[in-house]
Amino acid sequence: PSPRSCLAGRGSRRLQRWWVYQDAPATPSATFQTLTWAKANRETGRICLYVPHVSGPWEATRKRSLLAKKAGAGGVLICPGLTGFDALHDIAQDEAIALPVLTHPALLGSFMVHAESGIAPHVLFGQLPRLFGADVSIYPSVGWSDAMGHEDCRKIAVEAGIPWGHLKPIFPTAAGRMNAERVSEMWAFYGHEVVIILGSGITKPGTDVVAACKVVMDLVTHRVQ
Repeated sequence: PSPRSCLAGRGSRRLQRWWVYQDAPATPSATFQTLTWAKANRETGRICLYVPHVSGPWEATRKRSLLAKKAGAGGVLICPGLTGFDALHDIAQDEAIALPVLTHPALLGSFMVHAESGIAPHVLFGQLPRLFGADVSIYPSVGWSDAMGHEDCRKIAVEAGIPWGHLKPIFPTAAGRMNAERVSEMWAFYGHEVVIILGSGITKPGTDVVAACKVVMDLVTHRVQ
């Protein structure tokens, strides 16, 4: 259904316990039912998906993706700068995993830091993630990084959604110091077909994270109704 607005939050040491993959409990009930998102789902009636980052050598990446699915994860986060884009493609196409895939820009910044060299941002964060099977492409939005201007982000959003053979559209994102004050700005720029990434903008010392999330959720709920 349209319009759609999605929220995503990055992990924080203040919010959750860190797991080493091989040490995680083996059953979904033991692993996730006591954690924050499962409790939030029960209390709000909304659907909160936990999307862990998976990486490592190819065999380990696939094993960790399968473990994440078995444990109840709602998707996986891949950093093509760590794993390579081919690993992204294989995870996205693996029917045994069959989870939404988000891409993160870690270690890709050096490819587009200078306008006169490297890879154009709309190719690096728009075309390549879509071509290799991502569902959501995360990148530093305008207003956060001097390396990314309005035109760069506009082109990424265009490449994420324009007709391209048999490839389905993917979501662009609004990421980088996002908070309630910037949500309306991002909607005005991207429209409703965007994933809003909440992270350091609401986890600064002294910030009430729960209250900040509720403010953003109220904005989203009011906007899409």
